[in-house]
Amino acid sequence: MRLAVVGSPAYLAVRPAPQTPHDLDSHECVAFRPGVQGPIMKWEFSDPETGRDFTIEPPTVFITNADETMLSAGLQGLGLVQHMECVVREHVAAGALIPVLDAWCPPFDGFDLYLPSREQMAPKMRALVDFLIEKRRALE
Repeated sequence: MRLAVVGSPAYLAVRPAPQTPHDLDSHECVAFRPGVQGPIMKWEFSDPETGRDFTIEPPTVFITNADETMLSAGLQGLGLVQHMECVVREHVAAGALIPVLDAWCPPFDGFDLYLPSREQMAPKMRALVDFLIEKRRALE
């Protein structure tokens, strides 16, 4: 799994693609805020030369707490978007979005699931855990 930074062809026709995450200062970005009042999510990167991970809070032109709205704003040329690569893959293949900062967005192991206890686990949670374990084994 990995994050990707993408922009529409129309947006990138007006602004040159950033070469490093620090170039985002001269760009407009669409930010994501989980929940209604939570903090804006910082964008995650890794320096391709040193491997050092860091985050940036990019300048935002639009903030949303809905994935579909964030993606739609990027597709409409409102600004750059950082999203899961698997979500934007079809739009990139169709030419509707163009990846930028690719070298700065390395893969990561994926998500972790933390459970307070395995004892007395609700049947629905047990089913979810079993499903995720099965899917992970299929990918290995």
